[in-house]
Amino acid sequence: MFNFKSHASEPLASLRTSLTFRGSHGSTFGSLIKFQPGLQVFVAVNTAEMLCQQNDIAPAFAQGPPPSYSPDQLEQMVSRVALYPDSLVAQIFAAATYSDQIPDAARWANEHHYLHGQTLADAIQGDQLPWDPSVQALLPFPSVLEIMASDMNWTTDLGNAFLEQQQDVMEAVQRERRRARDYGYLRSNGQIIVSGGPYITIMPSNPAFVVVPYYDPRVVFYAPRPGIYVPKQ
Repeated sequence: MFNFKSHASEPLASLRTSLTFRGSHGSTFGSLIKFQPGLQVFVAVNTAEMLCQQNDIAPAFAQGPPPSYSPDQLEQMVSRVALYPDSLVAQIFAAATYSDQIPDAARWANEHHYLHGQTLADAIQGDQLPWDPSVQALLPFPSVLEIMASDMNWTTDLGNAFLEQQQDVMEAVQRERRRARDYGYLRSNGQIIVSGGPYITIMPSNPAFVVVPYYDPRVVFYAPRPGIYVPKQ
């Protein structure tokens, strides 16, 4: 139901990211979470500042246009990524505002999926890629870009919603996280730390690593069926 895959990322000064590349190995936590091999990285960004104070995004939100999406629509929209670590959610929301660049970025990431660490960083720099830094920040996460590129309607809607209803989008993320936590699907483990406060944050357990969860929104945001036990913290 709830799988994690690890990926690497590259430094992007404009996003003030600080990256450390490490090897990883697979492990298993209970029946809900599985980890697969790969390279992992922690993207050290101030998520709240990135989401609320980016110069190219905040002005559009500050204009105060009327909401285009209902709370239910926003919850459905963010459900695919609501349980991602905070830093990765920030990257995805920002990149979605440049949805026209996602398909080309996804192709590049897929073609270079075998590159990691400094080799990947050199390839990104050597190709002088024209995309926005928020899009380039996702290049080491080809599976994330593939999800975004495979459903451009969703990606475009997500970007538009983030531009026009930033606070509503973040509140939708919080509602989904609370549901997953209350139903026992979202909890701290060896890979992530889930805060217990009313505002739920998801951070890597090891500040040198970030993991990408794979889960079924049709499962983790709903009460378990009778007879199914989901252990809680």
